[in-house]
Amino acid sequence: MLRGAEVLKVAAHGSAEDYSTWLLPAVDEVLAASLIKMEEVDAYAAAAGPGSFTGVRVGLTTVKAWGEVYGKRIVAVSRLESLAAEEFAICEAVLTETCFHLPHASQRYRLRAILHELSIEPLPATPERAFWLEVFDWLAKYADHEPDWADGCLAVLSGRDRDLKVWTYDREFWTTWRRPDGTTIPMAVRSK
Repeated sequence: MLRGAEVLKVAAHGSAEDYSTWLLPAVDEVLAASLIKMEEVDAYAAAAGPGSFTGVRVGLTTVKAWGEVYGKRIVAVSRLESLAAEEFAICEAVLTETCFHLPHASQRYRLRAILHELSIEPLPATPERAFWLEVFDWLAKYADHEPDWADGCLAVLSGRDRDLKVWTYDREFWTTWRRPDGTTIPMAVRSK
């Protein structure tokens, strides 16, 4: 919550809780702490990406609804531009975000069966400093091959969870990159 350039209150999503269940209670908390009512807010802003598909969608949909209900402006903020203003910032990698348009029940049933058969589950958020430092070390080790943050996260996570299998098209996961301990990163799909 801002008043001019003054920050009145901030609520950061730092848990594994769904954005959709976290957002409204967090907004209520921010409004109460700022002693401001929703209808007194001049404009509503939300991150327009990059970021989690679900998080961006929930944020933009919510501020659009508020803008229409209260007749106020809405503003989409680029997450990259806001991070560029910071001296140092780390974006969490978007490791698995998939959106399917499956209009037929049979398609949805088949997708559920495939996800169940492959035991696909969301990865837990890993915001701790030790994890970030381990990713930085991994990125430095393979810098000549130009891995990105998501690559480093996948490699480090596969080293922490020995049952994790990586599903990617990056050839380096098969040919070059290894877990932090030097062992092969197990692949969910074989290279052709």
